[in-house]
Amino acid sequence: MQAFDVLCRAAGLTPTMSLFLHFYKTRPTASKGWVSFLGANKSLFTLYLASYKGFKTGFFKVAIPRKGRRYIFDEQDRPKFPLYWTAFPPPTDAWAEEQLTPAERTDLAVLKTLPDKIHPRPLIQCICSPDLSRAVYDIMARTTAANAEFVARAKARRRGEDTAVEAVPITTVPAAPQADRAPPSTAPAGTSGAVSRPRLIVKRPGSGAGAAAAGDKGKKSKKDDSPSDRPLKKQKKGEASGSLADAFLGGGVRLDDKVFLQLGPRMTEALKDVSEEDAFRTAGELTLRLAALYTKFPRPERSRIEDLEKELATAKAELHEVKASAADLKAQFDRLNGIKAEHAKCAGLLKAADDRTKAEQAKAGEAADELRKLQRRFDDLTLEHMAAAGSAADWQKKAKDLEAELGVADEQVFAQYEAGFQSAVDLAVFYYNCSPDRFDVHMGVVDGKVEKVFDRLDEVNDPHV
Repeated sequence: MQAFDVLCRAAGLTPTMSLFLHFYKTRPTASKGWVSFLGANKSLFTLYLASYKGFKTGFFKVAIPRKGRRYIFDEQDRPKFPLYWTAFPPPTDAWAEEQLTPAERTDLAVLKTLPDKIHPRPLIQCICSPDLSRAVYDIMARTTAANAEFVARAKARRRGEDTAVEAVPITTVPAAPQADRAPPSTAPAGTSGAVSRPRLIVKRPGSGAGAAAAGDKGKKSKKDDSPSDRPLKKQKKGEASGSLADAFLGGGVRLDDKVFLQLGPRMTEALKDVSEEDAFRTAGELTLRLAALYTKFPRPERSRIEDLEKELATAKAELHEVKASAADLKAQFDRLNGIKAEHAKCAGLLKAADDRTKAEQAKAGEAADELRKLQRRFDDLTLEHMAAAGSAADWQKKAKDLEAELGVADEQVFAQYEAGFQSAVDLAVFYYNCSPDRFDVHMGVVDGKVEKVFDRLDEVNDPHV
């Protein structure tokens, strides 16, 4: 990520996270270790095969301070919650180009024109360089070594194109020329720190036929048109539409009686205070650098393109199969999620039924306890009833005995009373000459009236009808 930031700063681009994730993807695991980036869409940098020196000590690291551990860990030094965002992290694919902003797409077109597999370690070491752009350019120029076959293919391709630029690789320039001096015209080949680069001769539109004849003798020259008047060739499918010049030139380069550079607003603002001499010196240096990139990265041969197209078709077929498998897998996952949802629903219903069963069992237990209490109370009452029944029988027997004794006593009392009453009647008849029929043993004088005052016990229990 730091190398990507340095590269964007050197090219005058704005580094964003979505632009970085267009070139890289991640495959995190549940082991909660370091997350590595994998190349996608374009191998912009070479990947680290080993850990950077001082990686875990000198780089940014998240740590928990001593005072904050009590919020994260419990008394047994166990985490209160998982210290990672999810236990099953999904893979993160590359950021699609359609999701980028227009400004990011413009920067992406520039990044696509850069060489592949740039070493990130030298880029990171260029942070403190006084001329960051020049240092980064030298690293990109040394990324792919030039060779004779490479230069021959580049020359053949340039001869096939009718342009106003003639390239003759006869001069060498230093790998990192200073801005205040012009590049030397000649230098011995193989000099340390020098890279073989072409010398560009910009000719007027009238000399286009001569340039074509010098480049490819025996061929019929095309019409002497200005390059700006001819339409550009149709780009091949899959080739990036942007170029490195688009980052600096707004409407391209128009060659006429004079050279006019249609600059973009950013470069116009940057060059408004630059003198004409400095501007031409910088333009020449930029031309040399672009020519070096042009010769180092030619277009592949047609056979290679056909092979790549076949491989692309095979890869698309495999991708289609993978997408179909992924769709089937997604459908299976959806069915599995539906089954999980039904299972969760059934589990909830089962839990509710289990809770109701437990509640009913608790109520049944309480009812059983009440029933046992009532049974014990009934047994106690039964025993009391039996005891009372036995006691009543005893009392009835005693009552009968007492009744018998009372009857005997009543007869004895009545007999004595009757004997005494008869004696009184006899005395009344003797003294007063009264009839004994007028006297009744049951009658007596109460409040001046004659009333019945005595009944025998057997007459009370069994009265006469």
